[in-house]
Amino acid sequence: MEVRYWVVKNTVTGLYFRGKGTNRWGEYFNQASIYRVKGTAEHSALEINQRKRPDECAVVVEIQITEVI
Repeated sequence: MEVRYWVVKNTVTGLYFRGKGTNRWGEYFNQASIYRVKGTAEHSALEINQRKRPDECAVVVEIQITEVI
């Protein structure tokens, strides 16, 4: 069984959601909050979109994590 992961991405700026607080958005994948449950990611996106900040429009994006040895 393949493990699936999701992140929340801002469609306006292209940044990834890092979490609540001052630095909410990050430019790089390694800064993103990674979710293993799609529903949790969707809930975070819903909370972001309900605040209706003009520069924040969040969507859930599936990602793939690969280990390189």
